[in-house]
Amino acid sequence: MQIFQRVVFRVVWLVASLPLTVAAESLNLMTTELPPYSFAQDGNTQGISTDILRQVLAEAGVGKGTETIDLFPWARLYKTLLNDPNTLAFSLARTKDREPLFQWIGPITTMKIGLIASKDSHIVIESMDDLYELRIGIQPESAPAQLLMSQGVPVESFDYASTAEQNLKKLLSGRIDVFGFSLDSAWYIMKQIDMNPQDFEAVYILSEVELYFAMNAQADPVLVGKLQRALEKLKQGRAGQPSPLEQIIQQYVGIRSQ
Repeated sequence: MQIFQRVVFRVVWLVASLPLTVAAESLNLMTTELPPYSFAQDGNTQGISTDILRQVLAEAGVGKGTETIDLFPWARLYKTLLNDPNTLAFSLARTKDREPLFQWIGPITTMKIGLIASKDSHIVIESMDDLYELRIGIQPESAPAQLLMSQGVPVESFDYASTAEQNLKKLLSGRIDVFGFSLDSAWYIMKQIDMNPQDFEAVYILSEVELYFAMNAQADPVLVGKLQRALEKLKQGRAGQPSPLEQIIQQYVGIRSQ
């Protein structure tokens, strides 16, 4: 009996000691257009969150740091993340409504979410009550949509579009009054579609949120923990030197427009 117990213990110990064999190629890596965190340039997906994820995968031993990461419309990304246990998506704000839906790896960095309007509109928002008569451009299932609904703004006030570019063009043409989005991302996209950011302004700040990588609720928690530890390691820098994560962020902060 003792010999049997020793054999069983050794088998369990050997199994527990095996390296995690999950490869990045087996993960469904998804992101959406959200510069400077993720965007397409020269046929490749890059950005703060994208570059950090590649380094996290390499540090965790489940990737090489050169993985292909495709851009998807936000609604498709969100639906896939909810239903596919093998999906890792980013960048997501960790809101109260989303907390139980996913497993979280982060935080990566912070993002300011607000409502943007044309300066010519002279819109002034002092409280949420001022929003009820406005047409609010929004992306379905987005953090701005959830923040607004949590504060009592009716969905009837929302004018949905699947991309930020579509919402910004609506804002330019006057089809919506304000657009709820990441401020940094909005200014960046405006430049890409020949809109002048100086003609617009943030008229209301909804929140400053932390961004995360998210995995399906049924994803392997061992893998999630391994990726979290890899991210924490990237946040560690030598004395007087920026961490690898901070170095990535510094590469992109120059494209911000305020």
